[in-house]
Amino acid sequence: MFQLCRKLQALKGPLAKLNKECFAKIDQKEIELKENLDSIQAQLRVNPTDVVLQKVERAVQYSKFQLGKAGSP
Repeated sequence: MFQLCRKLQALKGPLAKLNKECFAKIDQKEIELKENLDSIQAQLRVNPTDVVLQKVERAVQYSKFQLGKAGSP
């Protein structure tokens, strides 16, 4: 039991650092992605045949989806 507690204590610091780096300000990141996606979609309404914009839109949508999954409990 003592060994388990010691190992868990050793993990506490690295896990706190990982949490801070990966999940800090997740709400702000989601807002920025939504604004970026809205801007891209507005550009696509003007020029719907732009293949590069379509790919960028898909990438941003996927990033927003992944971020939403990470932020949900």
